[in-house]
Amino acid sequence: MPVKPEFHINDNGFRLSDEFPSLNQSVTMTAFPFNYGLHSDSCKIGFSLKIDNNTIQSHDTVLRAFKFSDSVRFIFRLDSIQNYSVHVELDKDNWVTDEDETNNSLDVDIPMKNNSFVQLRPVDFEMIGADSIEFIGLNPITDENSVKVVLEVDTSMSFQSPIMTFMNDNISGNITRFRTAIPVLDSNIVFYWRTNAVIAGDNTGWTNARSFSYHPNAVQQRNLSKSVSGDGADNNIVNVTIRKSDRTQFPVEDLFSTVHSDTGIALAELPLNLYVRSMGSSGAEISNFSVNDKAVNYDGGRTPGLNMLKVRRVNGHIIEMKNFKLFNQSSIDSVVNFLNTFDSTYYLMALNASYVDYSLVQPLTATAKQKIRSFGSTKIDSMYKFGYFDTWSFIGYLGAGPSGVSEQYFKYTGSAGWRESQSSITTTYMQTDGTIRNIIGPSSQWQNFSWNNDMLPNSTILFDVIGIDKFGSQTSLMNNVSTNDFVDLSSVDAGLYPYLNLSSKISIDTNLGFESSVFNSMEAGYSLPAEIIMEGSSITLSDSALGAGEELKVNFTCSNSGYSDVFGLVVNSYKSSMSPANLINTDTANVFIPADSSAKITAKFKLPYYRTRGDGKLPLIIEVVPVAGQNEFYTYNNSYKFGFTLNAVGSSQLVKIFSDDKLITGGEQIRSKPDIRIEFNSPVLSDNSRSSFGDLTFKVNGKLISPFLSENSISNNRNEITKESRVDKNLSNSLIFRPDLAKGNNRLSVFFRNEANEIDSAVYDVIVNDVLMVADLYNFPNPMKDSTSFVFSISGAEPPDELTLAIFTIAGRKIKEFRSPAVIGNNQIEWDGRDSDGDAVANGTYIYKLIMKGGGQSQSIVQKLAIVR
Repeated sequence: MPVKPEFHINDNGFRLSDEFPSLNQSVTMTAFPFNYGLHSDSCKIGFSLKIDNNTIQSHDTVLRAFKFSDSVRFIFRLDSIQNYSVHVELDKDNWVTDEDETNNSLDVDIPMKNNSFVQLRPVDFEMIGADSIEFIGLNPITDENSVKVVLEVDTSMSFQSPIMTFMNDNISGNITRFRTAIPVLDSNIVFYWRTNAVIAGDNTGWTNARSFSYHPNAVQQRNLSKSVSGDGADNNIVNVTIRKSDRTQFPVEDLFSTVHSDTGIALAELPLNLYVRSMGSSGAEISNFSVNDKAVNYDGGRTPGLNMLKVRRVNGHIIEMKNFKLFNQSSIDSVVNFLNTFDSTYYLMALNASYVDYSLVQPLTATAKQKIRSFGSTKIDSMYKFGYFDTWSFIGYLGAGPSGVSEQYFKYTGSAGWRESQSSITTTYMQTDGTIRNIIGPSSQWQNFSWNNDMLPNSTILFDVIGIDKFGSQTSLMNNVSTNDFVDLSSVDAGLYPYLNLSSKISIDTNLGFESSVFNSMEAGYSLPAEIIMEGSSITLSDSALGAGEELKVNFTCSNSGYSDVFGLVVNSYKSSMSPANLINTDTANVFIPADSSAKITAKFKLPYYRTRGDGKLPLIIEVVPVAGQNEFYTYNNSYKFGFTLNAVGSSQLVKIFSDDKLITGGEQIRSKPDIRIEFNSPVLSDNSRSSFGDLTFKVNGKLISPFLSENSISNNRNEITKESRVDKNLSNSLIFRPDLAKGNNRLSVFFRNEANEIDSAVYDVIVNDVLMVADLYNFPNPMKDSTSFVFSISGAEPPDELTLAIFTIAGRKIKEFRSPAVIGNNQIEWDGRDSDGDAVANGTYIYKLIMKGGGQSQSIVQKLAIVR
């Protein structure tokens, strides 16, 4: 065993409360760290919730008396459909300096379900001013015909006795609405609602509960002067007021060093255990002070005489330690001077320890004894001299009554010997600073916020306004706001910061404060944004099949199911996957889409050169995004992927490019030093005849690579291309080289004309990324009948150590798992549609999850497939 603490956390050292959480769900992650070395008095553990590797939430905790193993929890909420992950770090601040840090961290991807009945309105914490309410949810994205959506309303987050339940088993369009009267028109009642979807008999699980309340003065409905011109002045606005007042509206993951009290939220109080033991001059046993987990020990010969501790009552911090041998009047005066630095905000802890030459010790003066009596002592007069055999222990504070004091005294006698004196007080101490996180949005325009509190002396409540952009990055906008009535937020750019964290800060004066001010409630007003939906079922194409370089027109419908008008869309067209390297075209559609309306959009672009994977289909993705400065609720429904038949170039494919024996079709992730092979479907070439290649041009990032063939082997020069001549059933010949490619996008282009004057050419963009990563995961065919292939690409310097593909029902029950070796580049896993027992699975929608680990990294991706037999 190491002679020091040695922290460790395994790749599987965690558990999620839900492996497939849905939108707006609260998730608990439990981590299981180990200490393989000596016991550690403490270990600081940091948690970071990230979106696309950008931290959006952090939480630190400390394990006390960390022995072999323990567990810690991190609670967070997923309020958008994004690529979430959690980073766990042991010994975050490197308190144990010589400990091995290489195994102290863990990264966990958090896959999400995106096919739930997603809540849209009312927004969380909304106040409703009318006597009726309309619940609105976005319908599941699925090709299934058998779909039900369910909604429950209750006055409790547990939904044990729902006061209302709604169901729609004939959904159509993008949203479903349920309208009803508010059960009780009482502004003191908080209502909760949640949704579910049942797809082909399998439910997607309940969403996290949202709350709303009734108040007759709440902001009402949409502005009546509805814009129809699209001139950029959005008059079609819905304003809302949200209110957080009930303790259930402040989940524990939003409270940092603060807790719920009877009237609101205040600074947290923690146990404070004070203990004093006096053994007089018994050198065989220690005398000691103890303040929670901090101890100060004394034995014979060390710090003899009178020992005192000054401890701050509000937070339990040890401020000062003193030892007095009391040999003269000056040292007695020092006792009085030290006690004069106390006020009622400090504890005095005192004891008599160890022998001092009794003939040299001076007795306490009446002034000194009177000063100690002012702290609540009743036995100080019994102590004639300190440093002798008697034992005395004391805890009190200036002005303390009997209930605030603990004191004991025993006189040494020859018959009884030493008798220990013990004093102890169990009370609480207070965190001196704490925060309450209040994340609101998204918004199309910020208005104001207010709050209510109970202010107590020497304690403050201030607010910081923190802007959160679309990528989760946070920026401080206002600091230490003290005015609590209608703080103006109109200057905050909602286009830049669609979310705000109105962070409430409670603090207490550590010198004068005793009680925490109490935060009661918060209100905020803002305008609701749009909600753009790309309607994939509406797509029509200008042609059913085209060749590379020809123009394709994709016509489709976009709906605005939100509450603000949309003034223009950015239309992006991708091949294969939505990565920058696969972007075909970007265009701006100057359309005006009022709320509750739709518009026809056309995307036009030239088809790229793409080697299809046997099905003759080019994967295309159309994405729509509101132009800069406009927000929307969700983005998961802004794109649609489909296959387009791509005509072959020429009468036959004469040339192919392979990377590490995987055919390149464009957009692949490959190694920085790959084995590139150019293969020709042409008559056998003579060894040293350049003319036998006809015309050949091959370029890497625009640089010409010479096809000079001086030998029949692979050259050591990574940029020299050499010939590998072989005869097989297709009469193929190959050129091989191993280039050094730059990180990021690289372009490979080839032009070939054989002796029969047949021509083939291709231009491919490939991506080099040394970070182990999965891209372009999909299955074909989808929907499947009897079998399907899971296709994906892996980037990185080395292949992964482990790869697992698991298939689940919508409810999250695992039915099949594959463990497969994987390579850098394209990979494929076949499935015959049977579960682990060999039975054919039923028709319906399923979820598959790919998990990859290697090089200390891990990644997981979740997709859907349908079975229709």
